[in-house]
Amino acid sequence: LLPRGEEGLGRRGKPSARSALAGAGQGIKTESEMEAETKRLLGATSLRLSQMGFGGAPLGNLFATLGEEAARATVAAALAAGIRYFDTAPFYGHGLSEHRLGAALRGVARDSYVLSTKIGRLLVPGESRAVADENFHRPLPFDTPFDYSYDGTMRSFEDSLQRLGISRIDILLIHDVDVWTHGSRAAADARLEEVMAGGYPTGLYSRRYRCRLPSSACIRTVPYLAYGTRSLSSVQ
Repeated sequence: LLPRGEEGLGRRGKPSARSALAGAGQGIKTESEMEAETKRLLGATSLRLSQMGFGGAPLGNLFATLGEEAARATVAAALAAGIRYFDTAPFYGHGLSEHRLGAALRGVARDSYVLSTKIGRLLVPGESRAVADENFHRPLPFDTPFDYSYDGTMRSFEDSLQRLGISRIDILLIHDVDVWTHGSRAAADARLEEVMAGGYPTGLYSRRYRCRLPSSACIRTVPYLAYGTRSLSSVQ
């Protein structure tokens, strides 16, 4: 659900969320064709995801402010509907989505759902981005600098565990390695090289972190709404 006036192109000529979702909606299965509780195996991993997943951006006040009770009720409704895949990111509400999702899932059997978050940005104290952000209403007071390096990836991963209050993350997605986010193909390619040399993939499978990122987990790239990002044959 998006507010009025979001049609057309957004910043830097990027298609707005409304127009992107309208295009993405073509060919989507109807409710009778897709059951939320039905699970599918994810690629070559042992993870089984519900056909329908829960996107955590609205928990970070994307486009509109969401109250704490409404956030908890939304996650509870998703669980009641059979959804067992939940996705979030540090960028969503500058940490707010991770805090809310973790709190709402507290008490739910950990092996009963699959959880993903993302790397690529760090959260550092600062008001400038929080005040100026055009999409997230009333985010937490953190700036969100990009960092796809090994150290940045490990810090992001550790910080996400703490914000979520959950001891295991099943999937880490590499966030926004695209032209629209970074402004040019050259800048996007530089970030892609940074993450492939640093954050992907061997460091996160080291003995130090194996207990928190299990062998069944996977690391994948996810472009913002799939715009402007070339496919990687090595990433499945």
